[in-house]
Amino acid sequence: MSEPLIVVDAHTGETMLSARALAALMGVSPAEVRGHARANSGDATTLPGAWQRAARRRAAEYRARTGDESLLGAIEHYASEADR
Repeated sequence: MSEPLIVVDAHTGETMLSARALAALMGVSPAEVRGHARANSGDATTLPGAWQRAARRRAAEYRARTGDESLLGAIEHYASEADR
């Protein structure tokens, strides 16, 4: 079974995007996202600029194709593509 797109932190109860969701949106592998998080003490707010730009571009491409403004819609779309 694939990692869920949305996860809940067991310690804080905070709802977050999983590594799989971030990876799908940014066009990188979940392993790259996890490796980056480990290298930055779990801080996902320091994502590389190239990944951030790719996420914005891919979200815009999804909106242009579908008319759907939902970021979660874009994540689900790219995650389903990655799962094929």
